[in-house]
Amino acid sequence: MGFGDFLGKVAGDIGNTIKDANEERKERMRLRDEQAEKDRRIREQILRDKSKLLDKFDFPQLKQLCRDMLGREPRSEFIDEKTGAKYRVEQDRHDYVEFIINESGLRYSHIKDYALKNKIVTPSFFGEESSTSSPKQNDFEIIINSIMAQFEPEKITDEEHLQAQVTIFLKAKFPEKKIEREVSTKRGDKLDIVIDGNFVFELKVPQDRTALRNLSAQLEEYKEEYPNICAVIYDDESKNLTTDINEYVDKYKRNYGIQSIILRGRKRG
Repeated sequence: MGFGDFLGKVAGDIGNTIKDANEERKERMRLRDEQAEKDRRIREQILRDKSKLLDKFDFPQLKQLCRDMLGREPRSEFIDEKTGAKYRVEQDRHDYVEFIINESGLRYSHIKDYALKNKIVTPSFFGEESSTSSPKQNDFEIIINSIMAQFEPEKITDEEHLQAQVTIFLKAKFPEKKIEREVSTKRGDKLDIVIDGNFVFELKVPQDRTALRNLSAQLEEYKEEYPNICAVIYDDESKNLTTDINEYVDKYKRNYGIQSIILRGRKRG
C-alpha cells in the first residue's frame, strides 16, 4: 500500500468514526427527546387524573382533605407590596383544586386512598372490583360512576326535567340495558328510574331541608324491595342547601347503605 493510499484509508477511517459518533449522538438525542415527551405525557395524565378525581369532592370535602392530609389550606392572607397593608382573599373551589394539584405535594395515590377511605368514590371509579362485591353490585357501581364522571345536567325546571335528562344519558351510555321511568312498587309508590328491574335511581330537587328528610323515609321503604338504590340529588345553588344535602347524604349512607350522587347547578326560571 502506497503512502497516499495509507493516508486515504486513515482519512476514511477517521471520517467513518466521526460519522458513527454523529449517528450515536443523534440517536442519544432522539432517545432523550422521546423520553422527555413520555415524561411530559405522564405528567399531563397525572394532572388530568387528579383533576378528575378531585371533581368528585364537594367543597367541604376539599377543605377537609387539606386539613387531614396537609394540616393547612390555601393561603388567604396577603400583603399589599405598595402599602404593606394586609388583606384577605376568600378562596373558592378552584383555588383549593389548584393548591392540591400544584402546591400540596400530594400524590395521586394519596388522594385516591383518601377518597376510598372516606367513601367519596367507590373502587369501580378506578376500574377496580371489590373482592366482596357481587357482579350485580359491580354493574351498579359502574352505572353510578358513569353518572358521576360524565353526566352534566343542563339547567332544569323541575324534578321531571332532571329525570328526563338522566334517562336520556343512561339510554345513550347503556343501550343494552332496560331503562324505565316511573316504575310502581308493591305499595304503589313510583320509582323514578329503574334499570334492568334491579337498579333504582331516586331523584330529588329539594327546596328545603324537609324534602331531604322525606327522601330519607322513601329510601328506607324502597330499600326493603330494591337492595340497589342510589339517590341523585340536585343541589340548586340558589337554595343554599349544600350543607344540609351533605349531612343527609351521609345519613343515607350510614343508616341505609345507600350511595348518593350530588349534581350542582341552578334551576331555570
